Amino acid sequence: MIDFLYRLDYDDNRLDTEDQPPTSGPHNSIPHPVIFKFQEGTGSTPAVDGATAAEQPTGLNSLSLLVNAKIYIIADKYDIQALKEWAVAKYKEVLPATWNSPSFIESASLVFEKTLESDRMLREVILRKASENAKALFDRGEFVALLQSHGDFAAEVLRDVVFNQPNDAREVEADDWGFGMTKKERKKNRF
Repeated sequence: MIDFLYRLDYDDNRLDTEDQPPTSGPHNSIPHPVIFKFQEGTGSTPAVDGATAAEQPTGLNSLSLLVNAKIYIIADKYDIQALKEWAVAKYKEVLPATWNSPSFIESASLVFEKTLESDRMLREVILRKASENAKALFDRGEFVALLQSHGDFAAEVLRDVVFNQPNDAREVEADDWGFGMTKKERKKNRF
């Protein structure tokens, strides 16, 4: 949070690899190189042992989802709207490559436990990705446990799967009080 207040940005550790110990001290502060491997002519990562594209090494650390979710919660607590919006933007950048990970499920749990139901900005991003990939996520025991323990999350994922088309792009905008609303909800709530 302090980084954001001084630099208008913060490090979400997206380029750190998960299997390496965290760096500490001035001698270990050099970032590790990220290696991307692409198949010739396709522009995408090759499948390894039948894994899905979301499980492929992308050079992005899925733990950055947790960092961004926690920053969002802290920004909400201290009412720093710009930091909340930046945390959502950074979460969205990492999400396409890291949604099929335990960190996504843990970040969803954190957001649904620690934010108000009316605070929709990050919730909508999480719900949309969970509903788009519900079939694949149901293979993860953590996701099923999340649905069982958070009935509100389960109901919203189900609502999104049933009533929204897969390619129905929804953008969340902050309202006057800092809560996110979809354009559809904003239109519905107009007097």
